Amino acid sequence: MSCPNMPISKDTVIEYAAKYDARVAGKKDETVEKQLREWFETNKFLDKDHFMKLCMWKTPRQKPNYNANDEHTIISKTRDLYMHGDHQKRIESLDELSGVGYPVASAILHYCFPDIYSIIDFRAIEALGWEQPSYYTYAYWEKYFIKIQEIAKTYGLSIRTVDKALWEWSKEHSKKAKHCCWH
Repeated sequence: MSCPNMPISKDTVIEYAAKYDARVAGKKDETVEKQLREWFETNKFLDKDHFMKLCMWKTPRQKPNYNANDEHTIISKTRDLYMHGDHQKRIESLDELSGVGYPVASAILHYCFPDIYSIIDFRAIEALGWEQPSYYTYAYWEKYFIKIQEIAKTYGLSIRTVDKALWEWSKEHSKKAKHCCWH
């Protein structure tokens, strides 16, 4: 069962992003997002603590798998993201980390490169009116992040603003009650 598409306009995106911000204001989600942005202002990698914080912010279901990654591998994989500009190499490299699939990898990429990458999420996909994939592929993810870039560019908004708006719109309009912990 899916909800109708979000009517995409600059006003609608701004309205729903503001609702998202109001809902998370003063809560852990807002705090973690701020901490991650501050971390990436001075660091071009994730240490294990920030990796865990980011992964748990996105979805806590894989915590034991996230914990299985050693700090050296986390630092190496996330530092290497800055060494090449190939989108596929970047996401597939992160996908190799334990517990990290496309949704979490896209969140890592977003924090590393906030002007390029969006955070893929079932809610945002639902708000776009797209079919939910049974599993993510590079082609699907690329189509998604390009669509979010186009929306952001069209309306002169940040990618994160578009992400928040789509997520919030789906949260308000979805007939699905599950997965409420995803961002």
